[in-house]
Amino acid sequence: YRMQEAYNWSKSIVLIDCKVVGGGNYLGSGAYIGDNTILTCSHTINFRYLRSLDVIFPGKGRVAAKRAYNDPIRDIALLHVVEVPKDVKPLRLSQTNPKIGDAVYCCGYAKGQSFRVHSGRVVGFRNSTTRTTYAPWFSFTSGAISGESGGPIFNSKGEIIGPLWGSDGATTTGCFTGVTHKALKAVNFNLFSQNQR
Repeated sequence: YRMQEAYNWSKSIVLIDCKVVGGGNYLGSGAYIGDNTILTCSHTINFRYLRSLDVIFPGKGRVAAKRAYNDPIRDIALLHVVEVPKDVKPLRLSQTNPKIGDAVYCCGYAKGQSFRVHSGRVVGFRNSTTRTTYAPWFSFTSGAISGESGGPIFNSKGEIIGPLWGSDGATTTGCFTGVTHKALKAVNFNLFSQNQR
């Protein structure tokens, strides 16, 4: 059921195209969460050598974007787009962290082309630095593909926990709910309003 529903979320899951100085580009994925805001991961966008940044809504075309928030240590970023297609609805955010054994679902654009959904179960947590006492990242069974970085990880309620940022081919790692909320609070994103939709 959730796998099929994940495909229904695809209108709100975007492809990110970051063109850099000197030629070339980075491709990643992201999720529209309301208020012209895209949730993604930091490493999909080379902010240091950025030439242009576009968000591509599937079947709707390309929209210019700019950085709203960037945390390269925790690998999370927020983008602001100038406009959003009328029929694109914001995806909901989770208010709780996942637990070991929880089912999760992940979406993104494999190699910047094919929309893909994969699922797994949470198997562990880890810290971003040795100085922290909380675990901002979590891992789940299932391997992500290049281009899916920044794509949303959903819980069984269809709520976004955070963006995925890495995979070793067997497990995938993404940001904890608390990291996602910290980023949103930094740009005064109204979490209460978002979850009343």
